[in-house]
Amino acid sequence: MVSIPQADLTLILGTQYELDLPQFHLNLKAIEASEEGIVFDDIHTQLTAEVVLGGITFAKILQVNTPYTVTFEDLQYKVDLVNANSNVKDRSNDNQVSVGSQNSAGLVRLPLLDALGILLGGQKDTDVVVTPTGRTAGPIVQTFAVAGATVTIKRTS
Repeated sequence: MVSIPQADLTLILGTQYELDLPQFHLNLKAIEASEEGIVFDDIHTQLTAEVVLGGITFAKILQVNTPYTVTFEDLQYKVDLVNANSNVKDRSNDNQVSVGSQNSAGLVRLPLLDALGILLGGQKDTDVVVTPTGRTAGPIVQTFAVAGATVTIKRTS
């Protein structure tokens, strides 16, 4: 059993937390490589690295191997599994914690949308509309273009 204390999760707001699955992968690899962990079967498998298909970067897949299970510290809170597809929710032991999985055949990571996080500081009561090629927040319109690792942002109004 893999135990995850609430303190090891990222607090989002109130009783809402996230478990970053790529970081969880690194933590599990460290346990598996340790003197205590090396004698046991691997806890998990990272099935793929990020895969690019048709110009879209699909997220990694993390699989908790049988017979291992995951137990979140038994308190009343919600934890979302983020930044990868996984079977963590399926391998979680039931308790008071609500585990949210965002698995999708189309779970993708777009560098363009990552850059949007920096720009989304919209004004109160102003809708922000985001597409893969731009954003609109009230009277401000910005367009985005990606060329390799470069994201160009142009204010068009």
